[in-house]
Amino acid sequence: YDRIINEVLSGFHVIALDFRGHGRSQKHPLPYPFPWFGEDVLQFIEMLDLSKNNLVGIGHSLGGHALVFAAAIASKQLFKSLLLLDPGIYSSFVYEKGNKDLKKFEHMAPRNNQWSSVEDMISNMKKPGRLSNWPKDILRDYCTYAVDDNFKLQCTAERAWHLYGMSVNSDANIFQVIKDSKFIHNIPIHVVRAGKSELSGKIPVPTTACDLANWFK
Repeated sequence: YDRIINEVLSGFHVIALDFRGHGRSQKHPLPYPFPWFGEDVLQFIEMLDLSKNNLVGIGHSLGGHALVFAAAIASKQLFKSLLLLDPGIYSSFVYEKGNKDLKKFEHMAPRNNQWSSVEDMISNMKKPGRLSNWPKDILRDYCTYAVDDNFKLQCTAERAWHLYGMSVNSDANIFQVIKDSKFIHNIPIHVVRAGKSELSGKIPVPTTACDLANWFK
């Protein structure tokens, strides 16, 4: 997100979190229940005593889910406002179905954890059906931050597939948590939804619930 930060958030103090299991943050054995990420965000904000008067949360996918969960379970208003970019919060029927159908797509899941270089990863991701439509500088940032000094994925393919499965588990359904929250409804929240969601062009990824914004009114 370097380009977005530099172009859109110039002059702001930006804190970009690596979730557990991602980037340079702690890795531990599976599982990684979705609620943990929101709890981590809440604990991070509380430990640094960040003021809601100056705190704007921006999150994509898992990041959007984590911000909403953190704001919903907090004992006070946590953010000045939230911007959710295709947050990983799906329609209720998705959670009712759960990950029963994942097995039949497992053979399509990415498996390569090791690259020979950042350029090698970029070349692969530029192929049709991957990330070929991404701006070149953003794709380079994505690949650069995705690997360690030995060009091994920071978030392994196994862990990424696991998180995909956890995202549709019943404990990832936070609509009741939102409804019961005392403070999230005081936060201005903007939801941005893409028209289509794909993973490698083949594996169906649930789209953000079309009525999500209504839950924050």
